[in-house]
Parts: sequence; C-alpha cells; structure tokens
Amino acid sequence: MVADNSSFNLPFVVSGQVNLQKSGVPTSSLMHFLHEFRLAPPQGSSASKIAPEFILGIQEPDTSPHTKVRGLDRRQHLFFDQSAATVRAALFASKSLAMWPVPAFTDGDMATALWKTRRPGLEESAATVRAALFASKSLAMWPVPAFTDGDMATALWKTRRPGLEEVYVASVYLDITAKKIVWPLRLVRLVEHCNNSNSQLLLLMDANSHSPWWGSPEANDRGKIMEELILVHNLAVLNTGSKPTFRNRNTPGTHPDVSLATPTLSDLVSNWRVSDGVVGSDHQMILFHIDLKSAKPPKRRNFHRGDWDTFQSRINDWPRKEPQLWSVPILEEEAQAFTSKLTKVLNTTHPLRRQRHSVSSQKWWSGELNSLHHTMTRLQKTFYKKRSDESHERFKEARRAFKKASRQAKRKSWKSFTEDSTDPKKVAQLIKVVQHQANKSLGLLHDDQGQTLTPEGSMNLLADTHFPGCLPRPLIRPLEPPPAWPLRDIDHPDVSFITAERVTNAVHSFNGYKAPGPDGIPAIVYQKLDDAALSRLTNIFKASVILGYTPAAWRQSNVIYIPKPGKPDYGVARAFRPITLINVVFKFLERVIYWHLQTSVFSTHPLHRNQFGFRKGRSTESALSKLTGIIESAFQNKQFAIGVFLDIQGAFDNARPENILEGLKAKSVPEFLVDWYKHYLCNRSMTASHGGVTIARRFDEGLVHCIGFADDGALVISGPKLHVLASRMQRAINAATDWGALQSLTFSTAKTTAMLFHRKVVPTHPPPLMINGTAVPWSSEVKYLGLTLDPGLTWHLHVTRRTQKARGILIKYRNAIGKIWGSPPKMSKWAYTGVVRPMVSYGCLVWAHAVDRTYTKAALTKLNRLALLSLGHFRRSTPTAGLEVMTLTLPLPLFIKQTAAIAHKRTELMCSNTHYALRPRHSFGHRQVSASFLTNIGFDDFESDSIPTVQSWDRQFVVELCSFASGKPVQEGDLHLFTDGSRLNNASGSGFVALDSKTRKELVSQHFHLKQATVAQCETHAIKRAAHWLASLPGHRSIILFSDSQSTIRALANPMVNSSLLLNTIEALNEAGRHHTVRIRWIKAHAGHDGNELADSLAKQGAADPSKEVTDIPYTPWNLVKSNIQSLVLEYWDSSWSQLTTCRQTKQWFPKIDKAKSKSLLDLGRREISACTQLITGHNFMRRHEAIVAQYDTQEFSEYAECRLCMEDEETSFHIVAECPALQHIRTECFNTLFLPEPVGDWTVAKLLRFLRISPVSNCFGLAVEGELDPSHPW
Repeated sequence: MVADNSSFNLPFVVSGQVNLQKSGVPTSSLMHFLHEFRLAPPQGSSASKIAPEFILGIQEPDTSPHTKVRGLDRRQHLFFDQSAATVRAALFASKSLAMWPVPAFTDGDMATALWKTRRPGLEESAATVRAALFASKSLAMWPVPAFTDGDMATALWKTRRPGLEEVYVASVYLDITAKKIVWPLRLVRLVEHCNNSNSQLLLLMDANSHSPWWGSPEANDRGKIMEELILVHNLAVLNTGSKPTFRNRNTPGTHPDVSLATPTLSDLVSNWRVSDGVVGSDHQMILFHIDLKSAKPPKRRNFHRGDWDTFQSRINDWPRKEPQLWSVPILEEEAQAFTSKLTKVLNTTHPLRRQRHSVSSQKWWSGELNSLHHTMTRLQKTFYKKRSDESHERFKEARRAFKKASRQAKRKSWKSFTEDSTDPKKVAQLIKVVQHQANKSLGLLHDDQGQTLTPEGSMNLLADTHFPGCLPRPLIRPLEPPPAWPLRDIDHPDVSFITAERVTNAVHSFNGYKAPGPDGIPAIVYQKLDDAALSRLTNIFKASVILGYTPAAWRQSNVIYIPKPGKPDYGVARAFRPITLINVVFKFLERVIYWHLQTSVFSTHPLHRNQFGFRKGRSTESALSKLTGIIESAFQNKQFAIGVFLDIQGAFDNARPENILEGLKAKSVPEFLVDWYKHYLCNRSMTASHGGVTIARRFDEGLVHCIGFADDGALVISGPKLHVLASRMQRAINAATDWGALQSLTFSTAKTTAMLFHRKVVPTHPPPLMINGTAVPWSSEVKYLGLTLDPGLTWHLHVTRRTQKARGILIKYRNAIGKIWGSPPKMSKWAYTGVVRPMVSYGCLVWAHAVDRTYTKAALTKLNRLALLSLGHFRRSTPTAGLEVMTLTLPLPLFIKQTAAIAHKRTELMCSNTHYALRPRHSFGHRQVSASFLTNIGFDDFESDSIPTVQSWDRQFVVELCSFASGKPVQEGDLHLFTDGSRLNNASGSGFVALDSKTRKELVSQHFHLKQATVAQCETHAIKRAAHWLASLPGHRSIILFSDSQSTIRALANPMVNSSLLLNTIEALNEAGRHHTVRIRWIKAHAGHDGNELADSLAKQGAADPSKEVTDIPYTPWNLVKSNIQSLVLEYWDSSWSQLTTCRQTKQWFPKIDKAKSKSLLDLGRREISACTQLITGHNFMRRHEAIVAQYDTQEFSEYAECRLCMEDEETSFHIVAECPALQHIRTECFNTLFLPEPVGDWTVAKLLRFLRISPVSNCFGLAVEGELDPSHPW
C-alpha cells in the first residue's frame, strides 16, 4: 500500500495497528489488514492529479520502525519516541498533512500527533488555540468569526469617539516553527478589509521575530520580513523603549511581542510600557492607554429588591378621575398616564442604577496563596536582576510551591462546590457546568457573497431576515389622524367579557420577573397593584378594544438575538433566533381576549384535529402517536407508507398580517376584534440593540394525512402500490406549496425530507419527489419532533443516539466528582432521574416496544448502571440489579414501559383510533403494546375525573379568600353550612350540616360513602351536595358555607377548571346562588368550632358506612391514575426481583423492594453508602470476593476465603454481620441478638452503619476512624 500509492485516485488516510513480526505480511500488503477511508478532493480539482496522502499507525514489538517499514521517502513524517529503549508504536504520515508531534503523549508504546485540517469546525483542537481576546462586558465588542481561528481572535470595538466609531482589535500568534514568516491569510484579509472600509485596526501580536523597530538590538530574518509587511500595510509600531517582553532562564530578554495600529489610531495611544505584573509566565504584560470612550452600561431596576409596601401605598394616589366617554386621544393619554404613574413610583421604590460588570473574586484564592504569590514575584525579580543559577532555582522552587498550592486550592474549592449540591437547582447548575459549550455570541455577519458587514449592516441583515417587510422607522411617515375621533362608551356589550376578575387572573398568570418590554415594567409590578388600579387598567383595556386602537407604547417591542445550538457558521443571520419582548400590559389584554375566544369562537370553530401545537391537551406525544399509528397500520396490511416532513422557512417571520386576519375571519372572530388586532399588526414597531448599535423598524401592512405541530408538518400516505402513493404524495406537496405561496410562506427545500416506510429487505424506491422545482432524495433516517425515524420503525438509531448522548452527560458528571466526595447520593440520583432519564424516555409512547429487543435492553441497562455507579465507590463487579433495588431506581427498560403506559392514558382521548399492529408476529401496535402492559401489571381501566381545561367565569357565589387570615366563623347571615371530607381505613366519606346562625339549631345533616375517593374529592363532594340542598330551599336567604380545605376553596375561585367534579360543584353553587346569597369561607379544622366538628363526624360516619354509598361517586383523578400505575409497576418489579436467580447476597438484605430502607440509604453520605453497598451486595474487599476475583482453584479458594476472625466459614459480608462468632458482642449491641436470620428481617441502615463503624471490619469498608486502627489487626 505504501510503496504503490499511485494506484489510488483520491487522497486517502489509513490508520490502525498491525503486528508485523507475528503476521509476516510484507509492507506493501498492509492494506489488507488496515481500515481505509478516503479524503474528498478540494472543489474544482481533479482527483487524479492529487498526490496520495496517508497516515499509518503500526505496532511491532522490540523492533525499530526504521528497519521494518519500506517504501517511505523524504515526503513522509515519522513519529516515535527516539529516547525509548524499546519502540513498539510509531506513526507515519505524509508531510503534506499538517501533523504536529505531541511529546507529552508519546512513549515506546504510544505515538501521538496533532493533525490540523481545513474542515470548518475541525481545523484545530482546543489544544491549538494560541490566541484569545478578553474584554470587559461594558465595552461594546463584536466578535468577528470571519477573522477568527486558532491563531487569531478578532473583535470590533464600537466606541463613542466621533470619526473613530469602529476599531478592529485582533490578537495574533505567528507560528515560531515556520522558517519564513508569512502573515496568515485571515490577517491579510483583515488588514485589507480595514483599509477598504476606512476602519481603524489594533493588532496585539506575538510575532516571534526581532527588529530594532520594537526594541530588539538587531533584526533577524523574520524581523526583516515583518518590517516589510508593516510598511506595505501602512501600520505603525506602538512599542516604545527596549525593555524585554519575553524572559526565561536561557534568554536574558527578547522582544517577540509587537503592538501595531493604523496611523490615526496610533496617535491616541500613550504610555506604552512593559509591566512585571504577570508572574509565572515567560511573557511580560504590555500596558498602554488609548483615548477612546466606550458605550455607557445601561441602567436597570432590581425588582427582587425594593420597598413594595411604599409602592403599594403611593400607587393609589391617581391624579384625576377616569373619563365617562373615550376617544383615541383620551385612550393614549390614559395609557401614558398609567405607565407614567407606575414609572414615577418605581423611581422612588426601585430606582434605576447603572449596571456594573465586575470580575468576581476567585473563591479558591486565600491568604496563603497571596503570600506564595508575593514570594514568587520577589524571587522572579531577583532572578531577572542577578541571572544566576541559584536565584533561578529559588524562583523555580517558589513557582512550584505556588502552582501546587493553587492546584490544591482549586481542587478543594471544586470539591466544596460539588458537595454543596444538595438540592435539584444546584445539581442542575453542576450538570450545566460540566456540559459547558463554547458561547456563541452575536458578532459581525457576512452577506451571501462572503463580505463581512459592519455592526449596523449585521443588525439590518438580521432584521431583514427575521422580519421581512419591515422598514426603517425614520423612513415611515406617521399615520395621519382622522379629523375627529369618535367618542365611545366602554360599557358596551361587545366588551362585557373584559372584567376586573379576568384582568386580575391574567395579570397573575404570568411569571412576575420575566423580562419586560420597552417600558421596563415586568408583571410583578402589576401583581402588586390593588383592586382600584386594576379596575382602572380594565377600563383602559375596554376602551382599546371598543375603539379598535392599541396605544402606541403597547405596539413597541425589543428584539434580542440568541444563537441556535450546533450551527456550523455563526456568521449568517439564520444561525440566530429572534426573541421579541413586548410590554407585559399588552400581554395581559391578549390573554383576556384569548380566553374569551376559547369559550366563544373556538368552541364552535375549533382548529383542525391534526394540529397538535399550542393546544390544551395535545402535545408532541399525541402528534407522534398519530403519525406512527398510520405507518404501523400500513405494515400490518403489508403495505407501504410514504412520509414527507416539511418545514416552513421562517414560518413565524413570514406570516403576513392580511393572511392572519383572513384566518381570524374564517373562524368567525367578531369584526371588532379583527379590527383591533389589525390595527396592532399593521402599526407595530421594533427596536434591536446590541454592542452599542440600535436599529428601529416598523412593520408594513402587508387521501393524504397532514399532521402538524406548529411549523413542523408531516404528510403521510399508505397503500399497496408505490407509484400510486408517490403520485398522490406529489399532488399533496404541490397543494402545500401552492397554499404557501398564497400565504407568502416558503417550504425549506434543505429541511424537507422524504422517507419510504417499508418492511422489505431490498425496497424499490419510486422516482424522487419534487418541491419548489428541487428533487427531494429518499432518506434512510429523519428527525421529526425530536425522534429519529427509520424506514422500518425499528427505533434502533433513535435509541442508540439518545443513549450515547446520555452516556456523555453522565461521564462528564462522574468525572466532575470523586468516588467519595461530590454531590450527595440522593442528588446524584436526581441528576440522572431528573435530567438524563427524561431525555432518554422522551416520546417512548411510540417506541417502548423496542426495549424488549436484546440490544436495546442491554444499552438501557448499561446506562442505568453507569448512572448508579456515580453514587459512590463500588467494585466494578457490583450487580446492576442489586444497585437498582437498593436505590429504588426502576430498571430503565421497565421505566420506559411505565412512562409509555402513563402517556398512553394521558393521550387516550386524542389518539383513541390509532390501535394499529406493529408487525404480524407481534400483532400489536404501539398503543396496544402499552395497553397490554397495563393489563399485564393488573391495571383496571376506569373513567378519569380529568377533563380538558374549561373556563368558568360565571360565579353566582362569592369565594372569600381573605378568610384564610383568621379561619374563624363569622356571626353573619341566616344560615351556616359546614362541610367536610374524610378517609379512614381505605374508605372515604363526606358530610355536611346546616345550622341556624343565631340559635345554632341543627336544620339538616347528611353523610355519604364515596368508596376510594381522595380527601380533596370528599371535600368538594360535600360542598356539591350542600349546594344541591340549598337550591331546593325555598325563599331567599343569606348563606355562609364553611370548609376547612383551603385547596378546595382556591379551586372554586380559579376560573380554569380541569375536573368534572369541580365543574359540577361550581354549577351546583351557581344554581344555589340564583336563589340565595352564597358566600364561601375557610374555617380552621379541629379548633373547637361546633359546626366543623359535626361535619367532620358526619364525614367519618360516611366513610365507615358502606350502606350510604351514593351514585355520584367522583371519578378517579389523574394523579391517582398515575400513582396507581406506578404502584403496580413497583409490584411487578418486586415480583421480577424475587424470581431473579442472581444477586443472592443482595437478597439476604433486600428480599423484596423496600422504599423505607432505600430512602435511608440515599440519605447517607457518599462514603457511607459506598460501605453499605459493598456490604449488602457482597462485592467488596473481603476474602471470599477477593478469591473469586483472583480466580483461585478449589483448594486455594477454600484456604484464602476463610474468615480471619473465626476460621470457621468463608469470609463474606453476611457471615461477618450475621454469623461470625467472634463478633457476637458487637452484634448483640447493634442488633440486640446473637445471630441474624437469612434473609435479615429486622434491620435498619442506622444499625448496619453502627455495626460497621465499631467492628474490626470498618477499615475494610473505608469507615475506620483515623487513630483507632490496630496495626496488628488482620485487616
């Protein structure tokens, strides 16, 4: 292979190891034993003219690579450890490949080199990054990806100096190994770009060259070339003086570092100097001043701190009364006055403060390190003065001491940080740290021709890409107001749905501290307003809708751009995602209108049943179940299915206002709401600011199954004849593109994927489908809604990639902590069950059947094992099943089935018709697989109390939440009703009693038996029955209903209802409220109140009396359905564990699943849980297990495995704790018995730990206390 390279047409790379001595194969035949892969030729080049390039790794004992390998000439590199006595590994490579030897990773058995490629994103490894820029956040710095690589980092600095608004700053490293200095192509392009754009340039270079221009005594060859390049590019040298910038032991002082600038910028630089402030580095720090001003940091309010009491007291003082009739000018004035009032009060209670970016102090820095650093600095200066061997050695010793102390301090600080991860929030932060990826911030973009744009050009390109049709705001003429604005009364029936109650609920439905819009007022400010202020805001909302006008301030928005992860080029606009921040006050009004449309328009004109995005009760799971069901049906009928997965390019960016308005009219949205929304859509404006650049824009007016989720759509068709399916699918694609053209939307051809679903060994694909004149090739895999689909729906690719990604996260997490230090075991388990495992199990409803395959089950089991091994220090042979039982961690295949079963019940109503078979021999589809699993574990299907969320705003009764403050009954009203619910001995009951408010005479009392209802359902049922009784009561009375359940009272006050029992109760109370005045208050339970005690007694009677069973027993709530499935799965797991033939020693302690003991184990520290796990599983460092590991024969095994204490039996953990006669006194002290039975029944984790600590085996399990060890002890 090596000798005859001309037989290959393309450059190739060959890598691998082969033993030449044992194989006896000639070198020219090595190709038969090595893996080969080819390099694609550069674009526009002929493959036949390219010289072959290769890398060859060989392995040969006790021979020199020079003597055995033939066919190599001067065009090849040879890498091996020349100092090693025996070389058994070497690396050969073409010199045309940029290979760098790595001595740190090279010895006689290993040869390593770094290959610098030209592939984008893989040019260099992290070890080859030799240039970087660090800048204060207050400086408006723009990264420039086009002029950045491993040896050069460039940013554009936006300043406030007139005429010098843009300054390019670059940190450059010139390779010292190059014999002839040549400026990198990126650097040349940067200089030319600055010359062409008349921009200023500042270069901070490690030039590795010498010249008198920057302080060297004389110029070398590299320095002379450098001088020519500086002259050619018209740059000025900033270096002054002759103080060396580089010093080491062998070099008294040289000047390899150069600072260059354009002539105009060089006039602003002063006080250039070399500082001795950097200690421990050969290079000295260079400092200089530059007369430029940067943008001022913005001012912000801190809403987490402030005087909210003062805010609430001052906000009530409004300057004037509200108008009776409203017009557009009055609306603008009122909206502005409302915002101004809030801002004025906030200026007092939450003043604006300039944001300061300070460098946080290192937690690991200490006084000891500061002293060592001071000593090292002093000795370094002494060495620079004396230049003697003695001073150098003293400096080196001080530097070693400082570095060692620094490493120890950092390790200690990191250990403290990981051990402090005692709650999920901190563990999530730790996982985020270990998963750290490069931060891709917004920098200068380039256009389609590759030209780097200015900051203003970059911001405009982003606006044009993500907001097509918007125009610069200064170029838009303001709307001409009509000659006379009409006056309208806000008490109009059309806006009667805008009530203070709905506005209050809308205000409190938002996260209080979410990022605000241009006015800088978050939702928390509105949540602190009283009823009077919210009533005023309600009237403003009414006026806005009835006038069909949105105040100008509400139409403004701020736009920020965040990078999309995993993009190859962050110099294009599509690599960033826009986030629009609008004023929260407009979001409140939108929420109120949306709630109204849900109960009115969308109840009669709903969205299409196959649109699953942004809809209550629907999710990606239901969309995937629908899609998979169609494909499974085709497989069951031995047919084909074709799927085309579409993506609308910039779907939300390119949606035209006129098309949106037409859609609203098609759904019969009232005309006045369409007009209101039209005014907003056609008069919006946006502002985007970044790095000192701000732009402002204003928006111009401007049979195939289709399954959609937001802007991701899938077209699926099934049938027996491929050519017919392809023809119909093409017509469906044409119809979709035609619809897109009418809506001004374009389907992305690059993201459109077609797949033929089949179960054939060698399928015959029809001709490619076409979209927008471009052929869509048939794909062997497609990612849709987070799942990777393959033609046979085997889910092999999906499971493999998910588990690989999860393993990567777990390995990073394990590497960040120690075996006996780090996050507590309970939090380490949560890191897996709360972060990693949900990522793996996502969408398992459609692929849960795949876990029964051998490969999938093995991969998932290994993942579970890897996660559990991070809980402490365990032996490698520790059984996975034992670890799962001890930590109460479901086997991952079983957890996948459980999650799929729960998802099956949750999506049952949305996907009830997708019971398709997966394949003939299974005769089950994915939903039937989950249903079958539920049957196998003994789940009894029953009707759930959960319903799709409905809005119930009509309240004929009053819920007094203020009663929570006292909890005492009030002596008001004509009649007092007391309700209660109870659950005793696995049975439930409810009851109510009515008392005369004055005489306290009992008028009526009833109690009911409710079988297995929850306590909350019993409380609600009692209120419902009391309301039914009230509705039948003649006359009109003032009623006060008392309940001791705050959760039930809150649910009655909440307009969003998702329980059929709660909905029926509200309807019953409304009926009672039409005849009487009904108020609901909270009363404290078991506080001696007569009515509450009577109601509690009645509820208990109902629970104990099955003869009082009623017909309106509440259905099972969803949380009980879910917990019931989980309990049955736990029983199924327990049964499987008892039937398992392995894990004998673990079963001696855990004969069955024990939640309490598992919880106690997880509450231990890492050292303690390690000891307990080693003891319980038997995989420890005792003699019997050590003999098994050593694989002794029978005689040696019996001799070595003998107990060192009693010499009577094998030394196992169970023998030591339960049977060893030598430890009877300790066993009696800890377990109150001489011997323990098998399996051990009455034991606790605390008792076991105490035994381990005070027994002689403590050292064997790492629990011995220092100073208490007996050196003469067998252990």
